[in-house]
Amino acid sequence: KGSPPTARTALTKMVVDQLTYGPLCNFVAMAYIGLLVAGQPFPQWSSSLRRTFVSTQLNAWKVWPPATLISYKLIPIDFRILFMNLVSLFWTTLLVTSARKQRPPPQSTPSLPPSHTTSPTRNCKEV
Repeated sequence: KGSPPTARTALTKMVVDQLTYGPLCNFVAMAYIGLLVAGQPFPQWSSSLRRTFVSTQLNAWKVWPPATLISYKLIPIDFRILFMNLVSLFWTTLLVTSARKQRPPPQSTPSLPPSHTTSPTRNCKEV
């Protein structure tokens, strides 16, 4: 299985990963959560993306570089996918929790006055 990569190799891999795959992955995750899960219209999602992407990416760089370095330097190759999947579960949970906190509370629908309500009994007698 070979020896672990040198510190320089691990650092190079981490930098390339964080400057390419990291932002792309966060963009896709934010699109999925905003457009499909939350059902935001594209203009609203786009505005939200402009407002939150940079801070999300900065927070990602607090989680992913250490995880990537640990993975490349300390985790045996057979367990790297499992390790990164666990980190991904943690990160996705943070993203979804953050998205829920930013979502406005649902609007309650006004109730109809009692004279406009219908009941099965009333409908049957009127027929």
